Amino acid sequence: MPWYNAGTVAVTNNSATVTGTSTGWVGNVDAGQAFIGPNGIPYEILSVNSATSITLRTNYVGTTASGQAYRIMPVQGYLRDLATQAAVLVLSFATVRDGVGQGIFPGGSVGTPGFRFSGDEDTGIYRPSADAMALVTAGVERVRVDSNGALCVGRTAPDLSGARAVIADDSTGRGLNFVTSSGNGCGVIGTTGASDATAGLIINAYRGGGSIRFALNGQERWQFSSSGHLFPVADNVYDVGGAANRIRQFYSGTSTIHTSDEREKSWIGINADDRAKYLRIARAILDELGWFQFLESIEEKGADGARWHFGVRAQAVWAIVAGEGLCAPLIGTGAEQRPDPDWEGPPPPAWLCFDQWDEAVRQEPIFSEVLLDADGKPLQTGIRETIEREAGNRFGLRTDQLDLLLSWGLRELDKEKEALIADLTARVEALEAA
Repeated sequence: MPWYNAGTVAVTNNSATVTGTSTGWVGNVDAGQAFIGPNGIPYEILSVNSATSITLRTNYVGTTASGQAYRIMPVQGYLRDLATQAAVLVLSFATVRDGVGQGIFPGGSVGTPGFRFSGDEDTGIYRPSADAMALVTAGVERVRVDSNGALCVGRTAPDLSGARAVIADDSTGRGLNFVTSSGNGCGVIGTTGASDATAGLIINAYRGGGSIRFALNGQERWQFSSSGHLFPVADNVYDVGGAANRIRQFYSGTSTIHTSDEREKSWIGINADDRAKYLRIARAILDELGWFQFLESIEEKGADGARWHFGVRAQAVWAIVAGEGLCAPLIGTGAEQRPDPDWEGPPPPAWLCFDQWDEAVRQEPIFSEVLLDADGKPLQTGIRETIEREAGNRFGLRTDQLDLLLSWGLRELDKEKEALIADLTARVEALEAA
């Protein structure tokens, strides 16, 4: 290492202070090195005070002088001190090397997270328990992922067994807000704000022009308008319920509206050749009308408690129509009863309905209690199948159309009676006139 000798010095007899001119001792000179002045005697440097001032361990014994040349002599102790300081640094850094240096952070706490930020040490990530982690802001836990993989927002644990994500609402009931790309609020999913079991779920679209739409398979199917009306997105495409998934009851303030625009119909009317058939069908159905009780109601309430209903049996009506050759005859009995699939005649009138459905099976994986995969998770050993719905069928009627047929039949009977009365009246009048 070269000896430092930039600038000149001023020394004073019997003084430990050395003053430099054009010197740069800070960073170039250290305590413990030797100062050799004008008298040629080495002095140990006690301290470096500034770029132009040092203090010797003993007083200068030479003659007072200024503008003098000098030299700073390095000593071997410098390297030893450097090695000692490096060893202390390495030792103190060992915890960093073995921890954060390998990506391993302390668990921390909600007040001082293990992973936090300078200037904001109550914000970050900490480990609340084994196999769990949580996000913290302002010293308050906001989001947690527990050991089962459940995501909890605003809660420290899921409240529902098996829930994979739990979002707690605030005091106003807002749980999950949705905004547009420009930051405008468009809707919220939350609760009524109640904190007990009476709280209900609310899906709310903001702004008067907004609506709530439900989509399946990438296509919008149903929507609530901003006025609260529910309707399908596509016209005359979707059903409500099905033969095996029926709606139990509708309550309405007015009757239903069946569109009947003649511009959407190819009108056939009543063929004179078939008039007698339709009239016989109507009369036979009128004779079939009667009271009945539903078997499920009898099973639930007993024969005396089950209510009586008035109507017809769909299979009986089907048999009446089939008897006139206007639909397939029925074959089989009980659960196997169905229209003859080999029938090659006309399809049944639209007010006669027969629907059938396949068996619905739900599949669930079966996991071993002792066998584990490479990740230490239970190994799947099979699939459990559960029948959710048996295969079956059901006959039905479009009663609005059937009622119109019966009304037509009654009117035709009235016409026949009116014609008969007119004929009898004419005959009586003729007899009286004779």
